[in-house]
Amino acid sequence: MTALDVDSRELKRLMEDARQLTPRQRQRAWRALRETTMETIRGVKVMMPVDTGRARASWGLWTSTDIRAANSEATEADTVLRLDESQLVTVQGSNVPYIGSLNDGHSQKAPAGFLDLAEEAAEQMLQQRLAEAGVLF
Repeated sequence: MTALDVDSRELKRLMEDARQLTPRQRQRAWRALRETTMETIRGVKVMMPVDTGRARASWGLWTSTDIRAANSEATEADTVLRLDESQLVTVQGSNVPYIGSLNDGHSQKAPAGFLDLAEEAAEQMLQQRLAEAGVLF
């Protein structure tokens, strides 16, 4: 499985100190994390190189409309998405075995490290949303 860990260091610190968060702060942190996760899924799907569409369809949320060519191996089981509000954790990814190779640059349709770039962008986006929500302290 290849996955992105979309929670930043600050949110991890907040998770450790979650007992100190007010219910409203927890709610705001969860909303920021969930929105960042969904936006990151959309961004990865845009950057994902496409041959048959299996990799794109599998990232985070199953999107059968991304399948561009017959691929009997493509199924909803390819997806990885875990949303855990109680722990303020989300995980997104894919069980497609060649996602790592795509990220390593084995396709000329996307730059090497496109998942790493998405993770960095997600962390920045989350930090900004948490700050705007008044959750970082």
